[in-house]
Amino acid sequence: EILGDTSFFVVVVCFCTSEEVAVLWDVLVLWLVAIMCGCWVSALLDPATGFEVATRALLPIQLTGTFPQIHPNSVGEYSAIFILVALSRATLNRTDHCPRNEKLMWMGLAAFGAISLVFSQARTSILALPIGILVIMVMAGRSNVRAFATFAGVFAVAGFFVPTLMQFLQRGQHEEVLYSLSGRWVFWQQAWDFFRESPIIGHGYYTAHRIDRS
Repeated sequence: EILGDTSFFVVVVCFCTSEEVAVLWDVLVLWLVAIMCGCWVSALLDPATGFEVATRALLPIQLTGTFPQIHPNSVGEYSAIFILVALSRATLNRTDHCPRNEKLMWMGLAAFGAISLVFSQARTSILALPIGILVIMVMAGRSNVRAFATFAGVFAVAGFFVPTLMQFLQRGQHEEVLYSLSGRWVFWQQAWDFFRESPIIGHGYYTAHRIDRS
């Protein structure tokens, strides 16, 4: 998968102009939008199978859809992409000449992504989104002071809702599951020990499956 993705982007960079890359990116975003629309429509038509139930969570359902059926983490990933792309096109445009109708379209896509992200309850995408927005602001030519001031204000307001946000991110699970990143932290610690033992040649194929999960 990594080799395929890398080869694709190498070909794009080598043989496509910047305008062609922009068109290709729009096509990819449109494709993801079509997938997410199908996910939402199928879930609303068949809620019993289109949503996963988490009875103890603050929001007791997670969007998966039935046609296509998508894991909630992928729903969150696509949703975060929508938000980042839409915000960059609508508010962080280098030319600052985005037509009003086009700006409304991108803001609508951002709202669609935000709603989908909430119903996905994908913690990684939710936590990574502010970082992505900050990177876009910096790369778009906004000053670091302005970017950090904006995010400081947002996080200051969010600070009043920390208990509710933590309850939402917890998804009805035990606190240790949340703070261990669904067990990833334990695996990362063991993987780091494996790396330190043999940083050059590693431990062979499928090393991760030899990690003790008990």
